[in-house]
Amino acid sequence: MPVERHWERVNAPLRSRDRAVLLWAGVAVVVAAVALAIVYAAKGPARSNAGCVVAVFPSTMGGASLRSCGHAAHVLCRTQGRVDPRIRSACLAQGFAADVRRAAAAG
Repeated sequence: MPVERHWERVNAPLRSRDRAVLLWAGVAVVVAAVALAIVYAAKGPARSNAGCVVAVFPSTMGGASLRSCGHAAHVLCRTQGRVDPRIRSACLAQGFAADVRRAAAAG
């Protein structure tokens, strides 16, 4: 059942107040997008994985990544490199072969 005078209300031009509200909403969206772009650009480059061991594992929610750098990466490769083949292959691929071999020789 049609609503009385519905067609007239739907096809009536916007009032000046409605146009102003839409204009300010559009300006707010543009300002927010520009601010987000500036923050994203100022964040800088992504971190480097030089000197780090990065291993990716299957997890209950998809994939999980393990990132260990510096001394912690050497310890990870020595302790977990002999236990988990994924960590061992990540250590070998990222230049921590000496730590994996040292762990294998010690254990």
